[in-house]
Amino acid sequence: MPLFFEENDITKVSCDCIIISADVSLKPTGGMSTAVYNAVKEPKKLAKECERIGFCGGCECVTTNSHGLNSPYIIHSVAPIFADSKNRAEEYLALCYKNAIGTAGYKGFESVAVPLIGTGKKGFSKEMSLRLAVDAAQNYLNKFDMNITIVVHHKASFQPDGKLIEDVTDYINKNYTQQRAFCCTDSFTYTDTLAQAVTFAGVPAEGEVKKADSEAAETETVDFPVILKSAIKNSTVKQNKLYRRANIEKNAFARLKNNSGKQPTKEAVLALAAALEMTAQQADKFLTDCRYPTDNSNKQYVILKYFLEKGIYNVNIINQMLFYFNEEQLGALI
Repeated sequence: MPLFFEENDITKVSCDCIIISADVSLKPTGGMSTAVYNAVKEPKKLAKECERIGFCGGCECVTTNSHGLNSPYIIHSVAPIFADSKNRAEEYLALCYKNAIGTAGYKGFESVAVPLIGTGKKGFSKEMSLRLAVDAAQNYLNKFDMNITIVVHHKASFQPDGKLIEDVTDYINKNYTQQRAFCCTDSFTYTDTLAQAVTFAGVPAEGEVKKADSEAAETETVDFPVILKSAIKNSTVKQNKLYRRANIEKNAFARLKNNSGKQPTKEAVLALAAALEMTAQQADKFLTDCRYPTDNSNKQYVILKYFLEKGIYNVNIINQMLFYFNEEQLGALI
């Protein structure tokens, strides 16, 4: 059931189906629909199938074969025109997302890629489209299981809540401690970027820190089912909803609960810390028990601690900020 965010060309995404913004005629009229026709291997067959359907009403959607994309099916969603929708534009676009994602579920698709609908000629802002896409995905995933990826063609198109970005940025600036290495030359010099940092006297660059985190956890096996059981016991969150709250695929969560020989990823552990509504101090202990470090040289963990301290436990909101700041998102797939 996880929801993740990805920068990609939606015509290149591999999943059961992709959703695209379409015209009522289902003909390519520029933007996303034209890009799809240009990308498919057999555009004439796609055009013929759309012609056979003929028409799709506003806020509604139809499904066709993709005729040669990495994803075998396309859901064509007809978004309203913002300027023509008066004060109901947001309601109509929300309905588009609800219908398209619901159709994917009704068709039995297990995975779907969702773009920011209506942000081209239709005139919707990227911020509104993203917010409505997340709301529709989360509402669906609260009841049903499906892997949903919200895809933006360029990272600049990803525009979450501006005030939240400011607050998280301020928190990072105050709390994030970069691992900086130094070199012995005629004088001490500090690297300007972490990517350029070299290991010296046991002080690793950030990329090496992440690798070391994983290796350290693997070298000392922990009985994670016991740790998780204790964490659940000390939480008021209902266990039957935990995997949904933690953005973890159902079967992956079952393995985490029952397989003592399998070390969970740090992203799964962090997601569970948020889903179990831990305090920052409880999360520190949880990660330490799982043999993961909790220092402020890890920007991913610093961002999570901002939300824990604010009492915000929605993993989808946290993942928006992690994606924005180029950090690994929380949760787990199979």
